[in-house]
Amino acid sequence: MKQKKVIIPVFAFLLSIIILAYILVQRSPTQPTVAFYRVSEQVKGSVLTVINKPQWSGKKPFRMLELDDMIPLEHQQKALKKIDLLFTYDSPSISGAELHTVALPETALNIMPSAMRRAGISANTRYGHAVLLDHAELAWNKAILREAGIEGPATLTELEQAADRLKSRFMWPIVCAGAQDEDLFLLVSALAEAEGGPEGYRTLLDETGDLETLDDLQESPVLTKSLGTLILWREKGYLHPEWLRMTERDIHSFMENRNTTFVFMSLSAHRRVPQRTIERFESSYVPPRTPTTQRSFIAPALLAIRLDRARQYGGIAELHERLTGHSLQRELSAKTGLAPVNASVEANDKQAYDVRLWVAASREPVPMIHQALRGNADTARLAALIRDYLLQAPTGR
Repeated sequence: MKQKKVIIPVFAFLLSIIILAYILVQRSPTQPTVAFYRVSEQVKGSVLTVINKPQWSGKKPFRMLELDDMIPLEHQQKALKKIDLLFTYDSPSISGAELHTVALPETALNIMPSAMRRAGISANTRYGHAVLLDHAELAWNKAILREAGIEGPATLTELEQAADRLKSRFMWPIVCAGAQDEDLFLLVSALAEAEGGPEGYRTLLDETGDLETLDDLQESPVLTKSLGTLILWREKGYLHPEWLRMTERDIHSFMENRNTTFVFMSLSAHRRVPQRTIERFESSYVPPRTPTTQRSFIAPALLAIRLDRARQYGGIAELHERLTGHSLQRELSAKTGLAPVNASVEANDKQAYDVRLWVAASREPVPMIHQALRGNADTARLAALIRDYLLQAPTGR
């Protein structure tokens, strides 16, 4: 009996210690957690290299939490509750994920041009802010145009006129790595904005999630117009007949051997072209069908989204704000090759400077159409649907 009286107090004491330890652990700062959603490995690695420093992450590097790019973000709520900082590209699918976020102070946004401040906003509610910009560009071989006495095209009509003059047995004036989904979407998106304008392209983004059959594609006037342009370019010999099977390596070969003049690609892809080849090319934005000052350039904005967790790590708030500051902007742009959003920071090179300048002069940066979809599974489905349409639809406008 006496032994039981001794055991009970000891047990109660140990239990109280366990409970106290649990409470202290719950209240103490946790190791900060970062996640990326639908972001390339190259950009992901570069961003982590820049931010994995003791002043932001503490004594240990950030804890990485893997999200599934194949499924919608809103279906990953359990994982989202464990994340402090999320990096993803701006799109309607992100704004619709109903994330619980912490807003960035306006002072940190004022260093961006107004067009870039529009990224990460839905229905006047901010859920994230732009950190870097990719871009859909048109690049052309400077020597080929100079030898032919042709200026860089200011409109799609001028591009077509140049392609008509340049096409020959060994020259396919326009190329794109259409075998790669992202490049296919880049070209389709760029043409849709160039021909449909900002309002038409916004309408396309809103209806992208409903495009499930060939009939659905035919009921989208903005999309069918841009697809009709691609069909016509192929028919007239401007665009290589096998462009839907061409990879990035094929594009590099065509650029190197002067088998093409005009290349549609992203700023990210531009960085992967061998230096001795890309230095022969001039880069610009994709021109409109007719002269206009109203543009919303295809410039996917990489967002930083600070999620509202019950337990917050102190360094995250400061990092979240400083991502738009001079020091981190310079580092992030240099490491990723993407354009900075800070209006006054020195750009890494002419390409990054130009992209920032063009987007700042536009209405807003907008994503590619596949980025409006809810996960990579939907992306693969829409890419297959567009390829079927381009191969099966009657030629001509």
